[in-house]
Amino acid sequence: MTSVSTDTFPTRRFPLPEGLRAAVQGIRAFCGTPAFWTVCAIVLAVAVWGAAIAVFGYPAIILPALALVPTMFTVLLLITVGK
Repeated sequence: MTSVSTDTFPTRRFPLPEGLRAAVQGIRAFCGTPAFWTVCAIVLAVAVWGAAIAVFGYPAIILPALALVPTMFTVLLLITVGK
């Protein structure tokens, strides 16, 4: 019995130009860094907030601001004290 390939469209690998190859390697190197995951988390938070605004309207804009008031108060106190 012989092995038969059912792949009707064989994949071909075309050589990439040097500039594109360097860009792909840079993107692959960046995807493993903590900065990439930080950017992903920020983008996800903004997307979820935007969806909440689309669904709930004005309260979705106000409630995060009210929730951040104690945080900003603490930050201002720490800046004032000098820590």
